[in-house]
Amino acid sequence: AFTAAGLRQWRVTHDRDPVVHLPPEALGFYHTATEVYYPGLASQGYTVCDGSGEDDNCADQWWNVPDMILDCLEDGEKHCDHLTYLWNARTAYLDDTSCSNGPDHSLADT
Repeated sequence: AFTAAGLRQWRVTHDRDPVVHLPPEALGFYHTATEVYYPGLASQGYTVCDGSGEDDNCADQWWNVPDMILDCLEDGEKHCDHLTYLWNARTAYLDDTSCSNGPDHSLADT
């Protein structure tokens, strides 16, 4: 529907995130064709995949979804790529000290 309307779309995936495989293609579901795949930290770059929505060189190289889900349940953000999207994209933390340049000057004002 989005493509037919002429709207550009893409999906961002991160390494071994199990959620990007759900719902599965085997059940007749298809993902947005353009995938932007981050294999590691955001600062290490990304790949724009082949446009099929199921590129074996991107997130689809990781096929063992049950094991990836177990990693998330057992280790949380230590081994769960679903919880660590775009880490290291900036060197500042997103807290009140990083989001301002003092009490009277916010980053939005610069």
